[in-house]
Amino acid sequence: MKFLAQHIFCLMTIALILSCGQQPSARASGEVHLIYTTNLSGSLDDCQCGDDPVGGFTRVLPELDRLAGQFPNHLVVDAGDFLNSYSLPEANRLMLKLLALAPYDAITPGDQEFVESADFIRQVSRDEGLSLPLLSSNLSTDDPAAPAGVNFKRIIAGPISIFVMGIVNKKTFDFIAPPPGRIDDDAAALEALAEAANRENDLQVLLYHGERHDAEQLAVQFPWLDVIVLAHQQQKAFSQVQQTALVECGSNGEYIGHLSLRRDTEGWQFGNEFIPITRDLPLHPEAKRLVAAYYQQINTGTAPVHEFEHPNSGEAQ
Repeated sequence: MKFLAQHIFCLMTIALILSCGQQPSARASGEVHLIYTTNLSGSLDDCQCGDDPVGGFTRVLPELDRLAGQFPNHLVVDAGDFLNSYSLPEANRLMLKLLALAPYDAITPGDQEFVESADFIRQVSRDEGLSLPLLSSNLSTDDPAAPAGVNFKRIIAGPISIFVMGIVNKKTFDFIAPPPGRIDDDAAALEALAEAANRENDLQVLLYHGERHDAEQLAVQFPWLDVIVLAHQQQKAFSQVQQTALVECGSNGEYIGHLSLRRDTEGWQFGNEFIPITRDLPLHPEAKRLVAAYYQQINTGTAPVHEFEHPNSGEAQ
């Protein structure tokens, strides 16, 4: 009987070990690729402004698809200001349609996303049947139907469990629009998420819409943050504060950021590159068609008069 009990105990122990091995482990090692955009500012297509990089989402889209296909263990994110900084309802509506074509896993709204109204994204998403992976950890609007999205996401990339948060700093609304509702303090929002973020997750990523010096302070205050993807100041920069990587890839879709992460015994090791969006890159066929139709409406007088005129008479070059 004693032998039987010991045998059963051993079998149960082995089963427990095997079952635990099927779950994400906070000590998992491996490689993951973070593909990110920031400060797109409603740039639909080629800026027609001279030398490369030309930017424009018609060329950003195929590059996002290429990178997502090249790296199986990946995460594709945007940290906000993807709409125009001033009211252009039809252009902003089209930009949302283009974003929905991209392989994003998480998008955090910034201040520019509320230039039309607090519920503009919700209305467009409903009208156009769009599914955008919105993420906001500290924004709660007066309208319960407005586009705050979820407050965090857990994404599995191969053996890596990634915990993604999104925060917009209240100060970013000083120049663009009044806040759409209640915006919790950055640190308070992270404190509230700390336990969930560190439970059985290997990589903690914050999409932060705010100024770099505030992000640097958060990196010091919350050293468990592995990566902070920045937007708002339209910088193209990679830096590291202690063990936290801070990245931002400029504006108007002129660059895509690619941060490769490999974990070793000392923690995450980072390698960052900024991929220029140049005129020789291919256009996304569906995006090109939608953008050309939009400019054609403007140039033929069938679009609202408050929308601007494209210099190329309806052609997405």
